[in-house]
Amino acid sequence: MLKKVLLTIAVIIFAVSCSSPSNPDKENTGDRIDSTYVGTWKGNSSGEVPFEYVAIVNSDGSIKLNGRDIPTSQITKNGDVYTMTYSLINESGVQIDVITTITFNSDGETANLKEVQKVDGVETGDPLEITLNRQQ
Repeated sequence: MLKKVLLTIAVIIFAVSCSSPSNPDKENTGDRIDSTYVGTWKGNSSGEVPFEYVAIVNSDGSIKLNGRDIPTSQITKNGDVYTMTYSLINESGVQIDVITTITFNSDGETANLKEVQKVDGVETGDPLEITLNRQQ
């Protein structure tokens, strides 16, 4: 009986130790953008006020979106789809949450960008959708 109790306790301790994170204090470091995509990507919006959108993929896997630095801690990856999330404060003092998704195409020369802005969890306006082209 004592052997059975000790064995049960050992199994429970082993199961708990296997399911616990190896380093619970470690923060999510995010995902690096693959080095295949390092460089400058540009595209033009076709909205009411057209503008050039510039994305620069850095060698450390971070990205700069229209002048805003996005560290790897704010990037998640699913295949060749990268999602960047950040917040900004507009001129009225309202916080806007921005979710930008870039899908790199298999040709290695184009990517599809979609940017959604939310205030209090509600989308504001239509998403921005642009085709980016790799610059040489």
